[in-house]
Amino acid sequence: MSDVGRIRLSAVMPPAFADIHRAIKSGAAKEFLALGGRGGGKSSWASEEGVLAILRNPNIHGLVLRKVGTEIGGSTFNQYLWAIDALGVADKFRVKKSPYELTYIPTEQKIYFRGVDNPRKIKSIKMAFGYFGFVHYEEFDEFAGEEEIRSINQSAIRGGDNIIRIKTFNPPRNPYHWANVYASRDTPGQIVHQSSYLDMPREWIGNDFIEEAELLKTRDYLSYEHEYLGVANGSGKSVFDTQKLQAQIAKRVQPKLVGIINKDGVWQNESSGWIKIYFEPIPGRPYVIGVDTSGAGSDYTAAQILDNITGRQVAVLHRQVLDEHEMVSQLIGLGNMYNNALICVEANFSTYVPTTLSERGYHRQYVREREDNYTGKHTQAFGFLTTAKSKERIVSAMIEEFDSKPENVVDNATLVEMMSFTRNEAGRAEADKGANDDLVMSINLANEARGQQTRIITDTSAPVVPAVNKDKWNIAMKRRWSETPDEFKEALLDKWRREEII
Repeated sequence: MSDVGRIRLSAVMPPAFADIHRAIKSGAAKEFLALGGRGGGKSSWASEEGVLAILRNPNIHGLVLRKVGTEIGGSTFNQYLWAIDALGVADKFRVKKSPYELTYIPTEQKIYFRGVDNPRKIKSIKMAFGYFGFVHYEEFDEFAGEEEIRSINQSAIRGGDNIIRIKTFNPPRNPYHWANVYASRDTPGQIVHQSSYLDMPREWIGNDFIEEAELLKTRDYLSYEHEYLGVANGSGKSVFDTQKLQAQIAKRVQPKLVGIINKDGVWQNESSGWIKIYFEPIPGRPYVIGVDTSGAGSDYTAAQILDNITGRQVAVLHRQVLDEHEMVSQLIGLGNMYNNALICVEANFSTYVPTTLSERGYHRQYVREREDNYTGKHTQAFGFLTTAKSKERIVSAMIEEFDSKPENVVDNATLVEMMSFTRNEAGRAEADKGANDDLVMSINLANEARGQQTRIITDTSAPVVPAVNKDKWNIAMKRRWSETPDEFKEALLDKWRREEII
């Protein structure tokens, strides 16, 4: 620690964190949650503790994590550059930006910066010596949930003792958000610390910051309380039954398999995979897949597979970085695996996925139908279009389904998202600010698709026989059949069967 001997720590570390700093030095706890509002000093303190840990123990390295790797350069990395400068040791560190790393030159200890949108980025880190002595989760609430955190810890926290885990975040508005629930528990070996700009010296944050906060306080106190004081002051009123959600979350159901669909189009077990299987496919049983593809920004791609007879959730795909071409391959593999499952893709942002599925021979898809305003003919297309009206319809249907059979939803990440799916001031159902709804929307779509999928178990030992006798069709049916593209004909037959026309 001689390198920082000329720096008075109280002059550079936020004073509100003096007690928690002493707790780290004494080993009083191993996990530290720093939460609160904007300007509360959380990230400044965490970055300084990370650097001090490196200086204190020559056998360790550091790992700083964000949910999305692209966020590192403009946030955590710059924060740690500030920390080494504030502690007077900037000249002792070598800076590398591809990938982001800081190396303490006297000992070659490293601080690695990684995003967990690709878990392989963590597993691929090879250290010449030592172990990760501290792990910092920045914007902790952005991670997918406790299951993801456990998976990361299993990869990163091994090979040493007294490992420091720091988790910093601004509490989401919804009190039932998984990160708020996590912080509210009385956990042995954990210290929870809360701070706001009111705990910081005025000269550290500046008059402009304070004036902006005070202005919001007079105009919109609830937003001020949440943004600047870090209070989870949302209603917490999920559109789904909160007590039933909590009961399901408490069960902590674990997937039987985790993996991917590999390049050969078949299942491959992989601990860092993005597909979780809770119930393996049963031969002859009908399944549906609901797909919410990623939109702009840092949105996720999600797919939910339901047993079409019981409505039970059997598998989940969830990944942040998954391009549409790869998504098609994953869906074809999953569809084939689950007995030629009927796939329902949201087609609002792009029709690439449903179109490419069809081009690659996967026609078992949800079909939307509309009447052409000019010709009066019925036109058909693959995929589901989400409008304000159709969204309300599928959300309401899933609320009713969950209310009657809550035990059918078993995936923890899905349940956590459902907790944060509320109604805004206008009464529209949506994810709380800062929360995601990809898993919720994909299970809504899967539930919607159930109406276009059979609920009959097929005898897989029986020979395939023609499904219809076309000799009994009337003239209108024959004309409709002739006008329907080949890839939609199977869906048309299913529609007629449901309507008991054939």
